[in-house]
Amino acid sequence: MGYTKLKLILRIVIIIFILSCLACAAGYIYLKSLFDPVSSEPFYHNLKIAQGSSVSDIGRILEEKGVIKSGFAFWFYVKLNDLGPKLKAGDYVFSADQNIEQIVKKLIAGETQNISLTVPEGFSLGELRSRLINYNIMDEKQFNEAANDQALLKSIPYELDTIEGVLFPDTYVFNKSAKPGEILKMMVKEFKNKLPRDIDESVKKLGRPFKEILIMASIVEKEARHDEDRAKIASVFYNRLARQMKLESCATVQYILGDNRKSRLLYSDLQIDSPFNTYKNKGLPPAPICSPSKKSIVAALNPDNTDFLFFVAKPDGYHIFSKNFVEHNKSKQATKKMGSEKHSGDK
Repeated sequence: MGYTKLKLILRIVIIIFILSCLACAAGYIYLKSLFDPVSSEPFYHNLKIAQGSSVSDIGRILEEKGVIKSGFAFWFYVKLNDLGPKLKAGDYVFSADQNIEQIVKKLIAGETQNISLTVPEGFSLGELRSRLINYNIMDEKQFNEAANDQALLKSIPYELDTIEGVLFPDTYVFNKSAKPGEILKMMVKEFKNKLPRDIDESVKKLGRPFKEILIMASIVEKEARHDEDRAKIASVFYNRLARQMKLESCATVQYILGDNRKSRLLYSDLQIDSPFNTYKNKGLPPAPICSPSKKSIVAALNPDNTDFLFFVAKPDGYHIFSKNFVEHNKSKQATKKMGSEKHSGDK
C-alpha cells in the first residue's frame, strides 16, 4: 500500500472520527436539553398524579401538560436513579422553569401543600380581589399591581382596556409561593384556552369587535339563570342596540353598586350617574361587568335570531321574552301571579 493511499485512509478515518464526535456531542447536547426546563418563565401548571400511576404514565402526563419536554427523559432519569417507588400521588403545581431533577424531587417530597381557589362564573374583578385578600393569598396593593400589569393585558390577542372579564371562572390550584402576577396569568391563560376554536371566524361573522362581544357575554352571564335562555337574552340586547334603545340591564347597575349590591333595585339606583348605567346611557358599558362562562361567550357570539326586545324572569329563573312593550307588560303581570317579580339583572 502506497504512502499516498495510506494518507488518504488516515484522513478518512480522522474525518469519520471527527464527525462521530460531533454527532455524539450534538446528541449529548440534544439529550441534555430534554432534561432542561421548558421555559425560563415561572409559569405554573396544575396537575393531578393519580394513585397507582406508573413512571411512564407520569412522564406522559407531564409532557402533555407542557411541564417537561420529554416523557422519555423523565422515565430515563427516574429509572436510572431507581426513584420510581418514591414518587407520590397528589395534586401538584409545577413551574415551567423547573428541570426534570427538580420536578422529581418535588414528586418524591410530595409537595402538595398548595392553595385551591375557586373563581365562580360571573365573578367581577372586585369580587375576585376580595376573595384573594380574604384568603390571605395577596393584599390589595399586590392585587392592583398585578391587575394593572400591561404585559398581562397585552398577552390577550384582542384589544382590551382591562383584565375584567378575562380571569376565567374555574378552580385553580397553585403553590403558596406563587406570585400575584403568576396567579392572574394562570387565569388569563385559562381564558385563552377556553375560547372557542373558531373564535376569530365567529367574531368576523358577527361583525363586532371582540371587546364588545366580551362585554355582552358578561351581561348575559349576570342575567341568565339557565343555559337555554343565554342566546335569547343575547338576542334581546343585540336587537335593542340595533334599534338605538337603551339596554336597561339591572346587572350593569348592580356592578356599579359593587359590595352594596341589592336584591331589588330602587328607582334611585337606576339614576346613578355612571358610564356603566345602561338605564341612562345608550350602547354597551365601557368594559365587561364580570368574568363570563364559556357558555355565555358562545351565546354572545351566536345569539338566537329573534325579534325579542324585552324579557322578565319567572320565579324559577327562566325568562318570558316579548317583542313589544305591551307584551312585556302582560308578561310582568303574569310573573306577579306566579310569585315575586324579578326584572333583568338580579341574578
